Amino acid sequence: MLAGASGMWGRRLPAALVVFLAVATVVAARPAASGSQAAVPSAAQCGKLLARTPPGTELLPPRRGRLLDVVATFVERSVPQGQRYVFPSAEQRARFQCGFQYAAALQLANAQRLLEPLQYDVKQLIDTGTRTSRSLIVLEERKVKGRDGVERYRRAWGFYVAARSAAVPVVAVEVPHQCRSTARCDAVGGDRRTHTMAVTAFERASAKYLFVAGTDRGATATGCPQPPCSADVAHEAASMFEAVHEAALTPKLAVPPARRVYQPHGFSTTGHPTSCREVVVSAGLEQISSPGIETTPLARRTAAALNADPSKVYGKKVLLYGQDISPREKPDGRVDCSPDDDPTGGLGATTNVQGQFAAQLTPPRDFISVEASQHVRNLAAERDALAGTVGRVVSAP
Repeated sequence: MLAGASGMWGRRLPAALVVFLAVATVVAARPAASGSQAAVPSAAQCGKLLARTPPGTELLPPRRGRLLDVVATFVERSVPQGQRYVFPSAEQRARFQCGFQYAAALQLANAQRLLEPLQYDVKQLIDTGTRTSRSLIVLEERKVKGRDGVERYRRAWGFYVAARSAAVPVVAVEVPHQCRSTARCDAVGGDRRTHTMAVTAFERASAKYLFVAGTDRGATATGCPQPPCSADVAHEAASMFEAVHEAALTPKLAVPPARRVYQPHGFSTTGHPTSCREVVVSAGLEQISSPGIETTPLARRTAAALNADPSKVYGKKVLLYGQDISPREKPDGRVDCSPDDDPTGGLGATTNVQGQFAAQLTPPRDFISVEASQHVRNLAAERDALAGTVGRVVSAP
């Protein structure tokens, strides 16, 4: 178990973190409750920070196990009663971004040295869940026992994985709305089982990065730099999750930047118009009046591939946001799952800060949100098929 002193990882590593948290510059124009943040630290700034930090502890040798089991264990342990999300300070963001970049660059001793003061461990995992075992770097926060005897994460910043080698184009798979149980997911609006879909896509795509939020979006948020704030990292520019995302897309060390980002999400068909069908694919772009520029080629290919899947649940029941879904006038009076028709605001991820950051870069990076209904996510074969197809498409040249 990742968080314990026994299990797959052996004794607890009192060193720094392990995976990658990526942060890059956030533009001031981006809307977010918590406001914009500073740019990702440069290589020189990371070097100065490293020089001021005492040496870290020795790294443990790699452990073998299935990444899916490790991620599932993390999600199950990430939401005990009373778990809080604590927003990072500017200094903590910079330190973590540097540590993440060192981890992604395979400078693990440097990563551990910087992350240890933040109570993160840098671990190595050989993922045996794939045909060809992959060597991964994992960053996870240490848990502490409270006065009530319950173990919790200190800040719930997240769980980050980076592969030593990856396919090109470089892909990041992100899980901003993980949640533990059906009851908890229903209570907080979490996306049940999206973490399993993320692992499948990560492995199918031979992706470089896998990021999982540190707790669900219903947790209490503290340390907010610009209220109001929440633990919903898909909508908080000041979160550590967003910091890692930005670092992965715009690294300052010798690390290949992520070119494509995939986020699995979930929705309930009982809470949205029936016209939303079973799956909604979106590039996260705002819908405007001019047709043809409300989505991207990658989003089109993803929707087409999913529609063509021989699935009795979602085959031919996939909508492309910006093409099949539009807020324009509909003379026939039909409802099409657009923000105008959907009381929840639609399923286009247009307010997702990770998508907004990707879109504003030059050149823009591809961002894909795939919303799957509970009918898809509740069936292992269906969610694996969907995630496998997305992984294949996002990793294609």
